[in-house]
Amino acid sequence: MLSATGAISAAFSRTLGEVGKSSFLSDGSNEAPNIDNEVVVNERFRGEIKTGVSVSNKKYTIDINLTADTDFSNLEDAALAAISIEKQLRLRGKKLSNGYTLDVEVSISLVDSGGDISINNCPGACINPYSIQPSGGYARLSGRTMYLKDISWSAGHEMGHILGLQHQGGGTGSLMSYDENRSFFNGTDAERLFKAYRKNGY
Repeated sequence: MLSATGAISAAFSRTLGEVGKSSFLSDGSNEAPNIDNEVVVNERFRGEIKTGVSVSNKKYTIDINLTADTDFSNLEDAALAAISIEKQLRLRGKKLSNGYTLDVEVSISLVDSGGDISINNCPGACINPYSIQPSGGYARLSGRTMYLKDISWSAGHEMGHILGLQHQGGGTGSLMSYDENRSFFNGTDAERLFKAYRKNGY
């Protein structure tokens, strides 16, 4: 097992395209933006995602510990993807409207096979089966496999889809948008993720 740790370069290239509605709900599809929405909880991860509440410290926590297999021939690329996910979904002290703060901790470890998720290479123009437009990557909503071409730009976003987050519109700064400055610290994605998984017994 190889633990993915360390820093990554933030060299971003934009993935463009119009999004509208589809059952596939991933990048380049016809998914509707601005769904400030229900999170589709991924039941495959039970026991690997844990939510916590500290009333005395007024803090919520989400701990995500998953393994990942990969078809990347270069394990450095797979490790970079895992590190990107960890970095882009990690939060410290996000202030919520009820006065609580939210921390998110993420650990993705690479395994030879049978991982909780699969991090795979997306060859060529990286066009998913439900789209005619190239993208930096794609993943099914609440699925277990992501396909990546632009690792540093897309890995955290695609992990958001696997966790059950849908797209958010431009100007929100959400990790689930196509904004250039997108971040998990912006918008309501992390808070809604906590509420959904907490409600479902995680």
